[in-house]
Amino acid sequence: MRPKRFLLYLGISLSLTLPCYAMAEEKQGPVLQPIPADGLFPPLLADPQTPIPSLKYFSTTNRESLIGKISAGASFGLMRFENGGMAVQLNIEGGIFSRFDLYDFVYAETLDYRIGSSLDIVRSSSLEGWALQIAPYHTSAHLLDDQIFKDAITGVINKPADYSRDAVRFLAAYRFSPLNRIYAGMTYAHDGINSRSLFNYQAGSEFFTPAKILLGREFRLYLAEDLQVKEETDRNLNLNLQAGLSVRQQDRQHGMRIAVEFFDGNAVEGQFFEQKEQNIGIAAYFDL
Repeated sequence: MRPKRFLLYLGISLSLTLPCYAMAEEKQGPVLQPIPADGLFPPLLADPQTPIPSLKYFSTTNRESLIGKISAGASFGLMRFENGGMAVQLNIEGGIFSRFDLYDFVYAETLDYRIGSSLDIVRSSSLEGWALQIAPYHTSAHLLDDQIFKDAITGVINKPADYSRDAVRFLAAYRFSPLNRIYAGMTYAHDGINSRSLFNYQAGSEFFTPAKILLGREFRLYLAEDLQVKEETDRNLNLNLQAGLSVRQQDRQHGMRIAVEFFDGNAVEGQFFEQKEQNIGIAAYFDL
């Protein structure tokens, strides 16, 4: 992503906070909090492209293959404006998503990058109810040397795709509690294939059981799902399901999750986005 374009995105996100800041100032003196401890709009747990550190091991059911995935990333709060009725937070986020073919040998296939910012808007007096997020970002995908070497051995040539997207995502979520919510939204991507504008429609849910406290940690079972329909894949449905165990510090977002995960749809990696996949396996997530 060009530095000027990223600074423009960051500036747009920052400028969107000004009307909210003005509204707060008219009612009472707002609270300005640099580098807040956590986010107002938690990451989407079942979205495969959410920048969360994770390890995944999948078996494909539609073809004979084993896939490993490693990702790293996080969202970091820069500034929060808050008064009695509204909170607005500006964040910066980045992520790296790698994919490996594990069937015969370990081949590093592809690496995707993502960088962007997000603006969270919620009611500051409650952890329930509506929450909004606006997130401009850039993503790009790169075929790795191991994949090119494997293609030379098998005789199947995968030409590296010129895959990159500059996009803006709009999300709305309704929180039944701090941990249970449903969400829906859309992403508008420009500079896509043949310079066409592309849309991505998204919805999902996250539900946790009541906590069991053990050794000062909260243990919960959880279920999360994410549905996406992308124009770049002829509106085919991508379904991702997680069912597992969450362990976290009390009253904090930090923790880890172990889940059985099922995916059906077009591959989420940019170099393989036209490839249909059906994967099932186990995943470990490390929520920061």
